[in-house]
Amino acid sequence: MVSSKPEQIQQQVTAFFKRHPVHGRLVVAFSGGCDSMVLLHTLASQYPANKLLAVHINHNLQNESQTWEKFCHAACAGLGIEYRSISLELGTLTSNIEEQARIQRYQSLSLLMSKGDALLTAHHQDDQAETFMLQLLRGAGLKGLGAMDQVSSFPPGKLCRPLLNFSRAQIENYARLHQLQWIDDPSNRDGRFDRNFLRHEVIPLLESRWPAARQTIARSAENCREASAMIEEFSSHDLFDSMGAYKHTLSISKLRALPKARQHAVIRAWVEENDFPLPDRSTTQTICSGFIDSRQDAQPLLNWSYVQLYRFDDYLYLIGATSFDQIDTLSLSFNSLRQGKIDLPYPAGSLQVELLPGVSDEQLVDAKVSFRQPGQAVSLQNRQGSRKLKKLLQDWHVPPWMRNFVPMLYVNGQCQAIADYALCDASPALFQNIRWRPPAELAWRNNLRHDD
Repeated sequence: MVSSKPEQIQQQVTAFFKRHPVHGRLVVAFSGGCDSMVLLHTLASQYPANKLLAVHINHNLQNESQTWEKFCHAACAGLGIEYRSISLELGTLTSNIEEQARIQRYQSLSLLMSKGDALLTAHHQDDQAETFMLQLLRGAGLKGLGAMDQVSSFPPGKLCRPLLNFSRAQIENYARLHQLQWIDDPSNRDGRFDRNFLRHEVIPLLESRWPAARQTIARSAENCREASAMIEEFSSHDLFDSMGAYKHTLSISKLRALPKARQHAVIRAWVEENDFPLPDRSTTQTICSGFIDSRQDAQPLLNWSYVQLYRFDDYLYLIGATSFDQIDTLSLSFNSLRQGKIDLPYPAGSLQVELLPGVSDEQLVDAKVSFRQPGQAVSLQNRQGSRKLKKLLQDWHVPPWMRNFVPMLYVNGQCQAIADYALCDASPALFQNIRWRPPAELAWRNNLRHDD
C-alpha cells in the first residue's frame, strides 16, 4: 500500500529503483508540469548529476511554448541536472494530434538513450485510470485494458513509471510541501481531447457516485495485466507446439486441436512474434473461420495493414505484402553467371549457379531470368513432350502466391532450368548445378510438412 503522506513519495521512489535497478542513465521526460517536476525533484536528491538527464519536448503547439522551455531549463539548472530540449513540428492543434505527438515524442526520446538507460515518465494512478477507460471505449482486449506497466521494454533500454501507484492529489501535495513551481498547460483542460474529456467530465461524474473510482479502475487495469500475462504464457506454449519449421508458418491441424479462445490467442501471439501489426478481433475470427475451419484444398488470402496471410496444405503463411504481381525479365551478363550468384527482385530471392566445365563466354550471350507466362509449357530434360508449367508448379508444391516468382533461367532463347526444380531440354546444356534461395520469410519449401 502506497503511503498517502506526500513526504514519503521520495522513499517509495527509492524503493522502486532498488526493485528495478538502472545501470545506465535516468532519462527523465520533463514537461515542466507538476508530475514531472515532482519526479525530477525526488531524483535530484538521490542521484549524482551524471546519472540524470532531463529532456523537454517542445511541441510548439502553444504561444507559451518558448517560455515553458526556458522555465524547464532554469528548473534543471537550479537542481544541477543536465538539460536538453527537443523541438517538434506537429501542425495545427486538433483532436487527432494526440497520437501523433505521442509517437514523435517517444521516438525523439529513444534516440537519446543508450543500452542500459531508462526513460522515466511521471505517469500516475489517475493517468492509469484514464488510459484504461480509453482502451475500454476502443474495445481493447485484456492486453490493452492492462494500460501501463511500471516497467516495460523501450529499446535500447527500458521505460519506468515510478509514480504509477500515486494519485494526482498525492503528487500535488508533495509539490506544495516542497514549494515547487510548475507549468500549467491550458491544453490539459481542452475538452476536444479524449483524455481531457474523461479527466474533467466522465471520471468526476463516476466519482460522484463511486468516490474511489480512480483507484478501483487502476486496480482493474492491474488485474487485466496479470490475466494477460498468464494468457501470454499459455499462448507461448501453444505457439511453440503449433509453429512450423519457420516462425512465419503455423500448423492448421495443431490449431484445430485447440479451443477457439486459444486459437485466437495463438494467432495473435504468432503475428506479434513476426513483428507484424496485430489483427483486430473481427480479422482474428475470420482467420479461424476462413482459414482453420475451411476445407483442405482451400487457398484463401487475407490482408490487413501491410500483412498477407495465406493457407497452403496444412500451414498458414504470414508474409509481408508485395506490390508485385509479376516481375519483369532480368537480363544477365556472363560475368554474373561465372560469379555464381544472381540477385533477383523481391520476393524472388536469388539463384546460385554452377556452369558445366568448358562453357565459353560466347555460349552465354543473351542470358536472362524470366518468370511464368499464362499458358506456358516447357520441355524437361530426360522427359518426352512438353508439360504445362502451371501443372508442374502444382506438382512441385509451389504455393499459389509464389508461382509468378519462380525464376526460369534462359540462355539464347532456350529455357535451361526452372529454379532448382528441373533442368530443361536445352541444347547445349550449360549448367551443372542450380540452387534457388527465396527470402527467409518465404522458405516454405524446405520440408515444412512433418510426419508427426
